[in-house]
Amino acid sequence: MTRRLLFLVCAVSLVAAAVGLSGLRPVPILTVSSPSWQPAPRHLRAAYHVHSTLSDGSGTVGAIAQAAADSGLDVVILTDHGDGTRVSAPRYRSGVLCIEAVEINTADGHVVALGMRPSPYPLAGPARAVVEDIHRLGGMAIAAHPDSPRLSLRWRDWTVPVDGIEWLNADSEWRDEGAVALGRLLLTYRLGPPQTLAALLDRPERTLARWDALTQRAGIVGLAGADAHARLSLRDHTPGQDPWWQLSLPSYGASFQTFSTRLVPDGPMTGEAETDARLVLSAIARGRAYTVIDGFAEGGTTEFRLVSGTWNAGIGGILPVDGTVTAEVRVHGPPGTRLTLYRDGQLWHETDRLQFQIDVPSQPSVWRLEGRLPASPGASPMPWLVTNPVYLDTYAAHRRAAGASPLSPVMPMGLPVASGVTEHSPTSQSALQPRVVVAGREMSRWDFTLSPDTAAPFAALVVESLDLTGTDRLLLRAQSDQPMRLSVQLRHPNASGDGERWGSSVYIDGTDREYDIPMTSFRPIGTATAVPPLDRIDRVLLVVDTVNHRPTHSGHLLIYHLAAGKR
Repeated sequence: MTRRLLFLVCAVSLVAAAVGLSGLRPVPILTVSSPSWQPAPRHLRAAYHVHSTLSDGSGTVGAIAQAAADSGLDVVILTDHGDGTRVSAPRYRSGVLCIEAVEINTADGHVVALGMRPSPYPLAGPARAVVEDIHRLGGMAIAAHPDSPRLSLRWRDWTVPVDGIEWLNADSEWRDEGAVALGRLLLTYRLGPPQTLAALLDRPERTLARWDALTQRAGIVGLAGADAHARLSLRDHTPGQDPWWQLSLPSYGASFQTFSTRLVPDGPMTGEAETDARLVLSAIARGRAYTVIDGFAEGGTTEFRLVSGTWNAGIGGILPVDGTVTAEVRVHGPPGTRLTLYRDGQLWHETDRLQFQIDVPSQPSVWRLEGRLPASPGASPMPWLVTNPVYLDTYAAHRRAAGASPLSPVMPMGLPVASGVTEHSPTSQSALQPRVVVAGREMSRWDFTLSPDTAAPFAALVVESLDLTGTDRLLLRAQSDQPMRLSVQLRHPNASGDGERWGSSVYIDGTDREYDIPMTSFRPIGTATAVPPLDRIDRVLLVVDTVNHRPTHSGHLLIYHLAAGKR
């Protein structure tokens, strides 16, 4: 279902409610008694994945912070759409710590860059290249709404080493609801916004299974994304506009009260934004987080850890085995809560006790806790509580998954860069000096300038008359005058004359280094077939364009060699 259809359903429902046609009532939020214990340090309440007027949200950062304060939150993580070139410092607003991240649109889905330094060039293109840049700039990469019903929003390359995924995304949850269900629920919105929104949630089976599989290979954090915009409209949003056809629903406050991320920092908050932001980002990076659906029952808390000998590891931690291994759980929740302990994504133990200890197998494994309330709504009942995993003796398994296979030597075949030809858009520039000598070394120098006078400026260096049959990689040794992203493309002719193309991407800076570009990293551009037919490729292109550069970008590349090879 689109936002436009939801807008119409919402508008009709509000009219019906205004004239008293609704006798419906939302399910009440369950109460949680005062806990007999308190976690130390205090667990923070946070909203993650929030959009403001800086992109396509309806509220200013100040208004969002006030709504968060009114909802009892400690932290808001703003994720306005952008290219990573602008990142503001964290600050306190209305007593709430506001941390700015950025949601980047890649060719393979949306990724949230968290804790990243500003990029010297726009981040875009293949997800692998964007995530590589996020890591280089010190950030975490979180796959946003990975299984959205809307294909264009779905994450599509699970070979990319993301640091986390959104195990829950509110925007994805309402998209799979029918108009009748949405209309009925929206009639109750004015009576109980958080309960109404929580009733839209179903247990995201596919995403949870995906997360469980990923944790077998690495420590992957799971976050609940509010994806809060406080905006429903009939038309595409233009930043800065607040037209009559826009509804500020669901409100930020309603989104913040529906569910929240609980963070377990290493120490108490200090009130100094930079210091506290480091505590928050460290907790997220280490997976010290869990989710509570406050629209079901607010005020919940948990402590979950594994213990072996003198060692113990809480949520997000890795425990070495030193004898018997025991899971220790205590949950502050409503009566009737049913707790489920998962081992490697499979149900291992269930109980109605909110505090228990149980011995578990000592083999390497990944453990996660869920809590479900009585009569939870949803076709697949939504858990009220979901924790990040505790990892039991997974050091070796994670190292094996991350380790590269030993590589055999490359047998290279030099490609004739010096005889390359240049291409460029009108008024852009692309010039090759085929042989220059710098400090006694011979190389080729390629100079380029993008012109803003055309719609899609580009500059390219084309190496022609190739035979890549039997090769499995390109080897490029180069350096640039400034940090940049270079698109490396393969092309073969077809009846249209423009040819089909496949692209990969490499980061290049002032350091002289060799880049190993596997043929498996090339992805189709436009309508090209999935896999490049190497026996028909007739040229390699080095391309600078506005995917990763401003329309006025200018610079040069020193190319020591370009070769094809096979390991």
